[in-house]
Amino acid sequence: GVAIAGGATIINVPDTVGYMNPNEFGDKIRYIKEHTPGIENAIISVHCHDDLGLANANTLAAIKAGARQVEGTINGLGERAGNVAIEEVVMALKTRHDYFGDLQVNIDTKQFTKVSKLVSRLTGTPSRRHN
Repeated sequence: GVAIAGGATIINVPDTVGYMNPNEFGDKIRYIKEHTPGIENAIISVHCHDDLGLANANTLAAIKAGARQVEGTINGLGERAGNVAIEEVVMALKTRHDYFGDLQVNIDTKQFTKVSKLVSRLTGTPSRRHN
């Protein structure tokens, strides 16, 4: 609550070493929502790495628990095993309204293949499964 009382409007909850599992990460977000004074005046943001192959699952668990901002990258590009692939998160949210509800996602998914190929070409890293 101190950061929020000091004017913070975004509280970022990172898993920068990709260690957590979806149940743990979702529980952490729920705990923050229930026990942080003033949290209703801030946006909970998450930043997940993919060291254990769980960045996508952890991010989606955090969203289900109340996170409303996601830091991710195209093709999951990032240090070590990478970050959450933002295109996978967006597709899950847009496809599974029955599970996640009607969250507003202002991203044109028709651009994902083009952007994925561009990032792959510019970075010299293979794209994920978007071709």
